[in-house]
Amino acid sequence: MSPTIRKFRNKIGTVIKKAFVVDKSIDAMTARARTYFYTSGGRHGITGLTMLLLPWMYTGAAFIPIFNLLSTNTWGWVMTIVGLVCSWAAANKNADIARFGIVLSAMVTAVMALGLWIGISFLWFKWFQVVGSSAFWSLVLERPSNYPAYLRSLSSIVPPSPFLPIVMTALVIKDFTMCAQPLRVPLEERVVEVVRPLGV
Repeated sequence: MSPTIRKFRNKIGTVIKKAFVVDKSIDAMTARARTYFYTSGGRHGITGLTMLLLPWMYTGAAFIPIFNLLSTNTWGWVMTIVGLVCSWAAANKNADIARFGIVLSAMVTAVMALGLWIGISFLWFKWFQVVGSSAFWSLVLERPSNYPAYLRSLSSIVPPSPFLPIVMTALVIKDFTMCAQPLRVPLEERVVEVVRPLGV
């Protein structure tokens, strides 16, 4: 066996071994960090399962750019796998898998957030074309129930709220911020200083 192949095999073996090692030392992933990854895993996992089991929930026009890229079923599997990776990292206190999981989480959420921004922006543009510039801003501030009769028939293209892409964009920024040091919080060093002498 050549040295290159042996080196590659050893590296793969090390990665696999780390995936199943639970670090119980004081420097292991803290409960707070594990909670973060369990939460992230749950978010992706539940979203993925609903895409697989209840795909009709994702038929809104705002989702069109996302599901033109990949099918609902494929997105469901992707989200579920990301959820499992993040949850596995938390359960095994594994920093390497945790960093991989948080990068996956950020990337997948970023793609979905971008797709929603594109979809919602397109719907708002269509709305602008329908109502015209003179009525646009006054209608933006009104409730759909107060629209003139000729606009009520066009309720199917009333623009959706940007709430969801705003939240997803915030999650992306948070995940990418955590990618550098995902297992630590501002007070973590102070906590270790206090508990280390106690052997906790």
